[in-house]
Amino acid sequence: MSQRERRLFTLVIAIAVIGAAFVGWNLYNNKKNELQTRHSELQDDWIRIEALLEKKELWQTRAGWLKRNLPTYETTGQIDTEVFRTAEEPGFSGIVTKPLAPLPTLKTKHYTQAGVSLVAEGKLEDVFRWLYELKKPEKFYVLRNVKVTPHEKNAEFVRCQFELLRWYAPKSESEMIQ
Repeated sequence: MSQRERRLFTLVIAIAVIGAAFVGWNLYNNKKNELQTRHSELQDDWIRIEALLEKKELWQTRAGWLKRNLPTYETTGQIDTEVFRTAEEPGFSGIVTKPLAPLPTLKTKHYTQAGVSLVAEGKLEDVFRWLYELKKPEKFYVLRNVKVTPHEKNAEFVRCQFELLRWYAPKSESEMIQ
């Protein structure tokens, strides 16, 4: 091998080593960035877990309260009847409820959600007092998609369109959805 060939060979090897070093450096930096990102995500998760563990007693107390107080049901007909009755008969004078449409029943392992879509009309104070009464924690009702507008015909009244939802527990552990 001549002197020229050796220099050319050395130059090719040097270029290959520099190219490999460049590619290796890029791979190293990419992996390092991925690991730093994952490390940050894990630290965030750890902080969330610690925060939840600090409130463990509070959540256990709440879970116990739910277990003792969540209304039970024997049939889905019973659930639908109770929700419709509440929607049809507000229990406050001056409130009229209109078109009732059942919402799909949602079942999970621990509860069943039933609901209706309805419109309530009446004086603002009466309608809001009824809605306030429904939202008491011990009643297990939730108001979703609430929209309040002035009544078309009577300026003293409002029209409140919303979905009324309620949660129920199965009557016994064996009735839970598996």
